Amino acid sequence: MEKLANLSSTQVSIFSSTLQVITPKLTKNNYKDNYRFWRSQVLSAVGAHELEDHLTGSIPCPDLIIVSDNDSSSQSSETLTKEKINPAYVAWKKTNKFLVTWLLASISESRALHLRNLLQTTQKGSMNVSEFVKKMKSFAENLSGSGQVISDEDLLQYVLDGLGPEFDAVVVNLTSRIESKFDSVSLQEAQFLLQKYEMRLE
Repeated sequence: MEKLANLSSTQVSIFSSTLQVITPKLTKNNYKDNYRFWRSQVLSAVGAHELEDHLTGSIPCPDLIIVSDNDSSSQSSETLTKEKINPAYVAWKKTNKFLVTWLLASISESRALHLRNLLQTTQKGSMNVSEFVKKMKSFAENLSGSGQVISDEDLLQYVLDGLGPEFDAVVVNLTSRIESKFDSVSLQEAQFLLQKYEMRLE
């Protein structure tokens, strides 16, 4: 616990610049073959900074609030108590956030590939247009969080690719506008047109 209590923001910054990048990244396809090697690299890296107990859960999260005793005066026999933020808790949270970010970096490639695959293969199915577009937007936002930004134009194309044959007429129209240099269409406008077309189908 003392190790965490003395951990400063500067030290966390040092960890972030000295902890090695784990390669190869752990992916869905190589998980069985690479997990043991990946795990040994992770434990070796954090062990060099004496953080293995934190990573394995041997050091639990400290209490947020601690109570300190303050003598009111030398003449008083009563002791006043004062609640304050536990420095060990603050240090633990900083370390935990750093380790989570570092670990995700070693598997983010897998996550990014999975999200991009969802964008390419997800179909509207029984969802209405609003629900489908919302779902596709969430995939794109999560993918952006992995460092791969999806433009609105590309997202719209994924949306159009996921619509059923009943939307062919409006898809052809929107696709031609996307490819046109003079009559572009925004994602918001396309969603409005698709919802309007959906109402006509009902």
